[in-house]
Amino acid sequence: MKKLIFAFTCLISSSVFAIGDTDSFRSTSGLIVRIGDTKAELVEKMQTRQRPVNETIYDHRGFPMNVEVYTFNIETMIYKVYLFRGKIFKMTSDYS
Repeated sequence: MKKLIFAFTCLISSSVFAIGDTDSFRSTSGLIVRIGDTKAELVEKMQTRQRPVNETIYDHRGFPMNVEVYTFNIETMIYKVYLFRGKIFKMTSDYS
């Protein structure tokens, strides 16, 4: 019974911590993408021609923000990069 509870706890904790905010990540070319980088810097560092997806998210006060979202698969991670007014303001990481 204790082993079952331990296994269940491990399963729950790994799924809770799977998605998280990050401040930076390393591109496949070895360059570091950081919060505050411009859209041009992101495209140059990631060497991508993909088009971003436009989404509406809400800030901490509940006001809508139209953002561009880039998604990158690097090794075993999926990174989502959120741009507002041409600058990176948020990045999330998740296991693929």
